[in-house]
Amino acid sequence: MVSITYFMACQLLAIGGCLKLLNPQLSHDAWKKLNLPSSLILVRSVGFSEFVTAICGMFIAGKFLPIMVAAWFAIFSILTWYILRLPVPLPCGCFGKSEVPTTRSHLLMNFALMIASFGAIGIDGLAEQVTSRSWWGVGYLVVLIMGSILIYAVLTFDFALRLRSKSSQPDR
Repeated sequence: MVSITYFMACQLLAIGGCLKLLNPQLSHDAWKKLNLPSSLILVRSVGFSEFVTAICGMFIAGKFLPIMVAAWFAIFSILTWYILRLPVPLPCGCFGKSEVPTTRSHLLMNFALMIASFGAIGIDGLAEQVTSRSWWGVGYLVVLIMGSILIYAVLTFDFALRLRSKSSQPDR
């Protein structure tokens, strides 16, 4: 179970990195509002680093790469916590395009994926995980892909699932 959650974390990290490479503007704007360095080149460089870490983490795994993936999600957790403390809701820019305000579900998901990544230290890469399960490997891949799609949907679309406190919502 930990391995599949770790591979979901890698997929989401790869998606976020790829989207920052393709459309860095929202991340650039979000980072600028947080007074972080935010040049488009920096956003694209971070996106590239996320993508490479995720792809290597999926196919190699081992002892070092899950720690790197966990470090990314630790950074995301800290930034999300900081954004949640702001008086005005901001989009996190985590997938380079979503304009959904950052919520506690973002924080919980980042933290859970960080923990899962730490729990995956020492696992085999995705190919070994799938082939070691014989025909169940197909089911493993289906669960992996569907889980990643579900997490992506929850984090990028404005569902009623939002857990943001009412005190931090703008007055209407």
